[in-house]
Amino acid sequence: MPRTDRNGRSLEQWLAYWARPHKLADIEAALRVSHSTYFDRRKADDFPDAEELRRIAETFGFDPVDMMIEFDLVDPEGSGDKTPFETTRRRSGTATETRAQKPATPKSAKRKTSGGMEVDPETPPL
Repeated sequence: MPRTDRNGRSLEQWLAYWARPHKLADIEAALRVSHSTYFDRRKADDFPDAEELRRIAETFGFDPVDMMIEFDLVDPEGSGDKTPFETTRRRSGTATETRAQKPATPKSAKRKTSGGMEVDPETPPL
């Protein structure tokens, strides 16, 4: 039985829910496989794998890591107690975009350069 998201939806159902209406040819093109290969793959226990999710995310405008979390390929908590980035979702056009955002650095932690610009201390030098 192929992988499903946290709500038990297949990749096709997940895309129909979150993305614009699509045809199977769109998914096949995103995965760069033929029609017969796609129908064989979608029955496999390891479908979709990480590379397939990355290609779908790239084509349909989603964050690949969030898709891997949704299809249980990546642990959302990572190895520590907290994730390094918070995830936000917003609706843009016809697709929902998910972006990882770095927590804001407090102004007190920033330092000023000789040009008067504020620099985040975590930013590596050029």
